[in-house]
Amino acid sequence: MARAGAGRLITESELTAEKLTGEIFALLDQPEQIEKLSSNARALARPLAARDIVNLIEEVANVQASLARANP
Repeated sequence: MARAGAGRLITESELTAEKLTGEIFALLDQPEQIEKLSSNARALARPLAARDIVNLIEEVANVQASLARANP
């Protein structure tokens, strides 16, 4: 998300309460930056991802079942 401009990254080694608080307040002072992050995040959205994953699982399961029937 950070590479796509849809979020900010704080590495675990850098993460402190002060660092996180500073990032939050920096964003609160820049509503245009929040909007940009939000817009970039929406561009990454996959609203039908759950459906697509289920379809893929069902497809793989059907192939596996077909193979099992063909090779008893």
